[in-house]
Amino acid sequence: MQEKLFIKSLLCAMVCGFMIFAVSCGPKVVKSTAPEEVVENVESQDIYQDDAAEEEEMNRQRALEEQLLEEQRIAEEAVKKEALEKFITENVYFDYNEFFLTEDAQERLKDKWMWLKDNMDISVIIEGHCDSRGTTEYNLGLGEKRAESVRTFLIDLGIDGAMLTKISYGEEKPVDPGNTPSAWAKNRRVHFTIE
Repeated sequence: MQEKLFIKSLLCAMVCGFMIFAVSCGPKVVKSTAPEEVVENVESQDIYQDDAAEEEEMNRQRALEEQLLEEQRIAEEAVKKEALEKFITENVYFDYNEFFLTEDAQERLKDKWMWLKDNMDISVIIEGHCDSRGTTEYNLGLGEKRAESVRTFLIDLGIDGAMLTKISYGEEKPVDPGNTPSAWAKNRRVHFTIE
């Protein structure tokens, strides 16, 4: 009987050992990445790439806008500079021994008026000039009348008189020192300078 009990115990121990061995050596359960997690990772990478591409496009657009604004500013500055040069370099001319404004002089002054009304923060000196014929005193007086006729014309168009100062140089500052009709015509003028 002891033998039977021993065999049963042995069989029982073997069955238990086999079961333990089978459980420990059996297939391992490996947790794999679920398809949802893979899709989620791919989607987050796509979103990251989309965000980076969108940010790069926004930066490119911003740089392009800044470049266009700079080009526009440069063009506007060039136009302003050209208008200022025209204002200063274009003189108003007078007939011999006259201070009345010709039609051509009035047209030039209307152009100057347009520039002045866009630049109301400046001060302008209106210089009256004459040719070399006549006495110094007479030419100073004639230059004064020429400057005053230009000043009055601009004020009548709406320019603030406080912006406009007049001075006469008479024959003292000729553009052309020659003693010819063409030199005299160049010197009978009103010239503008910016203070």
